[in-house]
Amino acid sequence: MAAYVSICDAPNCRISVDGKLARCPKCAGPIRHVRQAQPRGWVLLIVGLLLVLMMGAVTFYTAPLMLRPGEETGGSRLDGTAGQALLILGLFALLIGFGLTAVLGGLHEIVTGRQHPVFLRVMFLTFALLMVAGLVIRIALS
Repeated sequence: MAAYVSICDAPNCRISVDGKLARCPKCAGPIRHVRQAQPRGWVLLIVGLLLVLMMGAVTFYTAPLMLRPGEETGGSRLDGTAGQALLILGLFALLIGFGLTAVLGGLHEIVTGRQHPVFLRVMFLTFALLMVAGLVIRIALS
């Protein structure tokens, strides 16, 4: 691998060229260097890991309480319905999935220096699902 690898940012080109270039030699589109993409990959990896670990811990500690609504568990009791508890646990699962996608996308970006369009689409889809789930939970809990 050369000291610098230039990657075309044009969606229909995306070629990789050894060396530090200002413009793509194939389509004259904008160029990004691998070293510019790797810090973003590290940010995705760290944020994704934090999200997975924190939401995993929250889910681990609250799931017993949520799976038995109305019963006292560990000195606490959930006054909501079983359906409301499942909605909240589903939201937790979406957040963990979002974090895992960020981790995988970050790892891919660190290793290759490129964003992978599938990871971006999955992250945007998961984000949209989180927004819809948040509205549904808000309506269900009110």
